[in-house]
Amino acid sequence: TNVIGRRLGTTAPEQTVVVGAHYDHIDDCRGADDNASGVAATLEIARLLAQVDFARTTVVAFWDEEELGLIGSEAFVGDLTAADEVIVDFTFDTIGFRSSEPDSQSVPTGFSGVFPDVYAQVEANDFRGDFVAVIANAAAHDHAVALASGADRVDLPSALIEIPDGAENSAAFDDLRRSDHASFWEAGYPGVFLTDTANFRNEHYHCIGGPDEVADIDVDFAVGITKATLEASAVALGM
Repeated sequence: TNVIGRRLGTTAPEQTVVVGAHYDHIDDCRGADDNASGVAATLEIARLLAQVDFARTTVVAFWDEEELGLIGSEAFVGDLTAADEVIVDFTFDTIGFRSSEPDSQSVPTGFSGVFPDVYAQVEANDFRGDFVAVIANAAAHDHAVALASGADRVDLPSALIEIPDGAENSAAFDDLRRSDHASFWEAGYPGVFLTDTANFRNEHYHCIGGPDEVADIDVDFAVGITKATLEASAVALGM
């Protein structure tokens, strides 16, 4: 059961900017980071974007059954028609955990070879998990850059990771496809994924190393991500 909010654009209603997060979680785990953090950010962005008229249509989406295989977002994307023009999708998933401790951040196997500049950035920061990962397909390049620029303006460290053009649906990048943005990538739409990198930083991901509780959420970090995404969303909407 997806929960969708839509506010029509004034002059280009067929063009849509999507901001979304999945609201389901696994059994017996409270899921504060995964993904109450993303739901909270989406709700706040919905509240703020509703106060302004934009040329393009705003969609806020709360997808179900992400944990079962992106079922909700795949259904949403599957219902789009040829007349629907998705300008960009911004997906939040695990945006509430930050650590300033050295060696608190790990990366997927082979990451350094494909993204040497980003790896060097993380390495130079002593592998501290204090940044938001901004993961985009090539079609979403401009939107990802806008978001990273917004992050700079609120003093939020970010790592911009752009999948090579045409490779966004490759199994080689499965670790970067583990949320609802992948449903948009599969359909050829621009998509940007915002994440604290989940199990590559947070030992309590899926309650594996402990409970995923609100007490572990870094509110200032999540607010910074929300602000940067709000700005990028407003720009995409035609601000």
